[in-house]
Amino acid sequence: MDLSTAVVERRSIRHFKSDSVPEEVIREIIEKARWAPSWSNTQPWELYVVMGDILERFRKTNRQKYLEEDSHPSEIPMPTDWPDPLKKRRTRLGRSVLESLSITSSMIPN
Repeated sequence: MDLSTAVVERRSIRHFKSDSVPEEVIREIIEKARWAPSWSNTQPWELYVVMGDILERFRKTNRQKYLEEDSHPSEIPMPTDWPDPLKKRRTRLGRSVLESLSITSSMIPN
């Protein structure tokens, strides 16, 4: 895949299927990922593949931690100032997503 295709076809997914990912697919992803470049060939990554009961415990613990925390820091901070055209576009997009989910403004906490 070339860069243009990767950028144009990129999607953010917020809802996932509950189907298990076949082990051969996981192995293929790991095999491809191990060829990713790293700074000075340091290869700093660590991989953990969890399934079954361990995965369910991880999901439950992670969700609980998320719900209990006041803030949810991102690795990359969200910009605080947006140029007016981008702010309007972002607001319109957010509203359309919420409307498509039948979420009204009265349901959203301030």
